[in-house]
Amino acid sequence: MYALNKVNFADFSGNVWVTCFNETAEVILGKSSQVLGPMQKNNPDAFDAVIQEAAFRSYVVKFKSELENYNVSAFNQNFNN
Repeated sequence: MYALNKVNFADFSGNVWVTCFNETAEVILGKSSQVLGPMQKNNPDAFDAVIQEAAFRSYVVKFKSELENYNVSAFNQNFNN
């Protein structure tokens, strides 16, 4: 099982929504996806507590961004025909 979280990081200059994959999500949430998956189904209050505990904490992060186009050339070819 893999964790995939949408997270909003904010500071005095603004905010950014990012997708955190398994390793990063586990660091932020403090639990593995093997623990969180069943917890979300079987004990939603405990799951919410884990999420709330991770919110509004200070983190030092490094972002990697990449611009990707999806089906742009195929769309343009079809559009121009």
